[in-house]
Amino acid sequence: GEPLTVERFKQVYRELLEAYFGPKFTLDDELSLECFRIPHFYRAFYVYKYATGLSAAIALRKVGWDVALYERAAELREVGAGISLWANALRALDYLDAGESVRERSLRMTRSEMRAHNGWTVQTALEAAPWEARYQLRELVRMIHRAELVAALAAHVPMGVARYGYECVAAESALSSARVRFANGHTDEADVVIGADGIHSAVRKTLDPCIGFLPSNLPFERNELENIII
Repeated sequence: GEPLTVERFKQVYRELLEAYFGPKFTLDDELSLECFRIPHFYRAFYVYKYATGLSAAIALRKVGWDVALYERAAELREVGAGISLWANALRALDYLDAGESVRERSLRMTRSEMRAHNGWTVQTALEAAPWEARYQLRELVRMIHRAELVAALAAHVPMGVARYGYECVAAESALSSARVRFANGHTDEADVVIGADGIHSAVRKTLDPCIGFLPSNLPFERNELENIII
C-alpha cells in the first residue's frame, strides 16, 4: 500500500474527474479540492436505511458476537431507488460473505453516461475497464436497487436476530454496558450499542440533544461514548 496523503487524494480525484469529463473539459486546479467536502469518502458508514444495521449485525456475528438487531419499521419495505456499490464496498461485502448474494441481484457497470431526457449525452462516458485494469479490481462499480441490497443482506441474518417494530427513543451508557429504550416500552442492555438510525438519530440526540448532526470534532468525555457508536 501507500500513504493516503492530501496530495495523493487530490491526484486520484483529479484523475477521476479527467476520466469522467473527458479531454474537452477544462478542469480548474480548485476542483481537486472537491473531494474533501464529500463526507462518505471518510465515514466508516454511509447509511442506506436498513443496510447499515444489517451489515453491522453480519460483521459482529462473523467474529463471534451475540447480536440483537432492532428496526423501527414493522417489516422490511422497498425504500429509495438505485445506488452504486464501488470496489471498496464490494470488498467489504465479500468480507461479510455477502458479496456473491449482492452480485446476483445487481448489475456490473461497464460504461457510465449522464444523459438528458431526450437521450443527449450531457457528460462524456466513464469506462470501467481502464480503472479495473489500473487498480487490479474485479469490478469498479455495481448498480443495485436499495430494496435488493437489503434483501441480499437480510438473507445472511438468522431468524430471531432482527426484531421489527422497535423504535429507539433513547440510549444511555454506563461504565461497562449500554442500555436502549424503545417506544413500545421494551428495554435492552448490551456491551456495545451501534446507532445506525439515520440523520434523525435518537442515539445521537441522547448524547447531545442540542445538535441535529454529530460533527467529528465534537468533544466528549471518554465514558460518554465508551459503549455507544453512531
